[in-house]
Amino acid sequence: RLLNCRWRGSEPFDWPKHELFLRFAARTVTPEHPIDDDVCLDGLPAGKSYADIPKGRRHPGVGDHGGEGGHPIYDGVGLYGLLASRAGHRDLARDLIGAWKAGGYDISGKAGIDIKGHLIAQMDSAFVGRAAMKPLASENLPQYGFCFRDGWGTDRESHLLFKCGTGGYRYHSSEGSFVLYARNRPLSLDGDENFIPARHATLTLGPDHRYLGNGKIERFAMDTAADYCRGVFADAKVARTIVFAKNHYVAIRDDSEGESNFVLPLLVHKIERRGGHFFCPGRLGLDVL
Repeated sequence: RLLNCRWRGSEPFDWPKHELFLRFAARTVTPEHPIDDDVCLDGLPAGKSYADIPKGRRHPGVGDHGGEGGHPIYDGVGLYGLLASRAGHRDLARDLIGAWKAGGYDISGKAGIDIKGHLIAQMDSAFVGRAAMKPLASENLPQYGFCFRDGWGTDRESHLLFKCGTGGYRYHSSEGSFVLYARNRPLSLDGDENFIPARHATLTLGPDHRYLGNGKIERFAMDTAADYCRGVFADAKVARTIVFAKNHYVAIRDDSEGESNFVLPLLVHKIERRGGHFFCPGRLGLDVL
């Protein structure tokens, strides 16, 4: 029924909040991620390199799908791309369909229904063929947070998505969390699908691990060598500052008036102390210091 629906004029794509929400779907996608989630849990199969693993871009693993490391690009993104195209919003349609394709849109649909096949049959094949994600750089995402990026579309692509805003998808007490990719592979993912703040890659307050509440990006700056943002959580009296030295390192500073706690889930086999630092052999061929 949605495939055949017709709205009056270009509604609901003329609603600013709705268009903003849809653009988040395209602007927050991750770098390529293993399609088989067990690879992130167990590490690379014997005799395989990371280049051998089937991959696709994903919706970010923040909150609701944190425990899965994100979710493959939903068919709904392609559906809304089709509807936006019919409504005359070609730029939005191109972004959405490009994101859908980047997630591996040729994978079969769920529950035995060939959703992708139905969508493709309704689309202008030439338009779908041309639709592609534009190379993205670091950017502030008003009402969502901030996305740090470098090396788009290369084997050195890096990405840190910081959730600090009122907009977006369902967030299970994970405001303030982030996901981190380096050299085109996941390195730190949000912790779980859970309403317990301490199970997420975020700050919590006090011994009972209270939730931060909604935040906002207070200021940011971007440069060829490094990008910076500062997010504030006014109700909690907490600020988180992130410096993203492109394809080199990430520095995070948290300021709190009271006791705070921070969990950083890493895709590593173990944590070893070596002299004055920690060494973590990575599950996907990238180690962490």
